[in-house]
Amino acid sequence: MQLKLTCGACPEQYSLLDDNGIEIGYFRLRHGWFRAEDSSGQIVYETRELRSDGIFEGDERREHMIPAINAVLQAQSIDPQTTDQQSLAEQLLEGADQAIDDWAGEDWIDEY
Repeated sequence: MQLKLTCGACPEQYSLLDDNGIEIGYFRLRHGWFRAEDSSGQIVYETRELRSDGIFEGDERREHMIPAINAVLQAQSIDPQTTDQQSLAEQLLEGADQAIDDWAGEDWIDEY
């Protein structure tokens, strides 16, 4: 499974891909509204209580992406008995954090 950064800012968005490369989740932050959709397009997590507009600030990414990833996994009926969803969400997000750093560049991260 992979959480793929598809746009770094305005909107910050990701696709969650299964092991076959099929999109099973979509995550988007734009104009202060963050939402996660399952593969059918149903919103399974959302919030408008953000400091950010088109890119997460500070700890907001971790605060909202982990429950959003878990919501998508649950919507896809991933058995919690066989998968530690929290650990999987954290692992997927770790790769996304690196993708944001790579996309933005070190100078931008230091200023932001």
